Amino acid sequence: MGKDSKTYRKPTLDKDLDKFGYMEEATTVLGRGIAAPGLALLFVVVCAFVAAGYVTGQSGAAVTVAAVVIGAYMALNIGANDVAN
Repeated sequence: MGKDSKTYRKPTLDKDLDKFGYMEEATTVLGRGIAAPGLALLFVVVCAFVAAGYVTGQSGAAVTVAAVVIGAYMALNIGANDVAN
C-alpha cells in the first residue's frame, strides 16, 4: 500500500565522523587558550638561546643569559600592558 514504515538509522560511519568533528572542535577551542602562553614561552627561550650564543665562553655568561630572560619577560609584560590600555 504505501510507504515503508522503517525508521532511518544513521550508519556507523556517520556516527564516527560526527565524533571526529566534535573532537576537532574541542581541540580547536582548547588550542586557542594555550597558543598565546606557548608563543610567549617560545619567545623567552629563543631570546635565551640567542643571548647564550653571544656570550658563550665569557665570564658572567649565566648572569647575562638570566638578565636577558628577565628582560624578555618584562618586555612581554610591558607589551601586554600597552595593549590593555
